[in-house]
Amino acid sequence: MEIIMEKGCGLDVHKETVVTCIMGAEIKKEIRTYTAMTNDLLRLKEWLQISGITHVAMESTGVYWKPVFNILEDPTPHIDRKYISDMNKSDHFYLLPKG
Repeated sequence: MEIIMEKGCGLDVHKETVVTCIMGAEIKKEIRTYTAMTNDLLRLKEWLQISGITHVAMESTGVYWKPVFNILEDPTPHIDRKYISDMNKSDHFYLLPKG
């Protein structure tokens, strides 16, 4: 399987929580859960930046993705906004490199 991106994150967005999984080159697979509160979403963004994550894909039901997107879309050198998208839950972790 061809690796399309070196470091990525899959987000599963719920009403009160956001379950995250980062994977990629030189990153140990790690799963964390954050609340949907602004302070926690800012902590999530900081973790993604520190980890060097370049691509984020999210799955969400309804409008719960909007606050997450609004926090992550703020310009940052490590997150490419065009890859933040709403995806089928069964697919979003497969966008990440195997590792």
